Amino acid sequence: MTELFFWNKYKPKTLDEIHHNGRSILLLKQMSKSTNMSHLYITGMTTTYTALVANLFVKCISGVENLKLKKVKFVLSPSITVDIQSSEYHYEFDMNYYKYMRRDIPLLIINNIVRHKNISNNSYNIIIIQNANLMTYNVQAAFRRLMEKNISSCRFILISKNGNGIMEALRSRCVSIYFIKPQFSTYRSILDKISVNEGIDIDERVYEDIYELSTGIIDGINLLQLYSLNKDAIEYKKKYS
Repeated sequence: MTELFFWNKYKPKTLDEIHHNGRSILLLKQMSKSTNMSHLYITGMTTTYTALVANLFVKCISGVENLKLKKVKFVLSPSITVDIQSSEYHYEFDMNYYKYMRRDIPLLIINNIVRHKNISNNSYNIIIIQNANLMTYNVQAAFRRLMEKNISSCRFILISKNGNGIMEALRSRCVSIYFIKPQFSTYRSILDKISVNEGIDIDERVYEDIYELSTGIIDGINLLQLYSLNKDAIEYKKKYS
């Protein structure tokens, strides 16, 4: 069913398949070769896209073709139980799901993880936190201390679309990786390959409109699929967006 969506069908499967933001991708590839990974702060474009990049980095550093994802249940208190995504090599959760719950939820989750080393490599766990900017200032301050305390058992990848949402004291402990919307030529090349594969009849003007209307690659591919279903969709979006 997911293959019905262009994004799921054509999203990159490895870092090598990302042909934009070359410096950022090169830095991630170089870091994946290190046995002592640094904390990362990935920002720019949409959280969905940068979360994908983070997962591709985990695949690269772990040397596997696929991450076998599953849900892990943590009992944080007598009244709070959470399910977070994990693989043999990492854990991942989205602060957007917990922003209306207890503010210390991320600290409780991490405290559950750091008790043990990663059994796959007898080393550190990799923890991806999406929308990390939604952590409050006080929680971020406590999180900074937690990072320092558990450096032997955890490495963190913080993801935030809004770079201003993460306190400087936290960002300074991470290697910052920035992603920006690709230039039109790169963007067009990505969309054109999909158009050819899907048999979509499209002219240059529509590519330009999609580029102007979209915030990033995922948005652009979704708009292309919308256009494939309704040739008036882009004009409608231009008029009413």
